Amino acid sequence: RTLLLVPPGSWIVAAAHGSSFAHTVIDVKPGHAPLTLKLESLPRMQVVVRDAKGQPIEGATFNTRGSSWGGNSTPEDDWLRPVAWSMTNNMLTRSRTDANGRADLAFLPLEGMQSRLNAQHRGRHVAIPRLEATTEPLEVILP
Repeated sequence: RTLLLVPPGSWIVAAAHGSSFAHTVIDVKPGHAPLTLKLESLPRMQVVVRDAKGQPIEGATFNTRGSSWGGNSTPEDDWLRPVAWSMTNNMLTRSRTDANGRADLAFLPLEGMQSRLNAQHRGRHVAIPRLEATTEPLEVILP
């Protein structure tokens, strides 16, 4: 539990812990009641990385290749874009495939934002065109 005292005005309040996140915009007035944020689990993209022979690759890593944004922009969106990119990149760069070549990639989505990523292992890499939530693992072949 965290208590943060702020002067009256409009505020964007965000909280993150592990792969959970919450945010809201509030208009604080004198005597404003405490605000409770409920952390939500971030969406995940399941990936299986294999070599050209179909064998799983253990220890493959990931990073973002960039992001693009479209649509209308609000002050909240302007604030959230770099937060979403930074959190997503941080979570991706800590992710590794297991002995079965599997990785579960958490990311912070933002409407209108599309992120691209790379999977890499021992100097080889492959582009994954879009970071998105999946229910079935995306098979990636690392040449």
